[in-house]
Amino acid sequence: MSPQFNSEALLTTAAAFYEAVEDADGIISIGPFGCMLSRIAESIITAKLSATKIDVARDKKLVAEVMKYHPSIPHLAVETDGNPFPQVIEARFEVFCMQVKRVHQTAMEVKAAIN
Repeated sequence: MSPQFNSEALLTTAAAFYEAVEDADGIISIGPFGCMLSRIAESIITAKLSATKIDVARDKKLVAEVMKYHPSIPHLAVETDGNPFPQVIEARFEVFCMQVKRVHQTAMEVKAAIN
């Protein structure tokens, strides 16, 4: 990323890239409705996380093995205005949770095999 890119969006994006797979089995990005910084982070994470994660991984062997089975790291971006979420967003949460559960199971199996 460009050094000129210095905002909360950078922190959100960097945390997602750093934590995914090794420390977190999925990424949820929640931001205020219409927030440009949240949208920037969402677009970068959506476009680059799965393609770039292996290059920035701290545990490359673990990440490579997990991504063999799950090439797309679960990511959910949600905007909120403080009102209850509509059914569509709740359904997206449910799908996200199922994806994270599968990635977690695979990661635990890989960690057990490596150790």
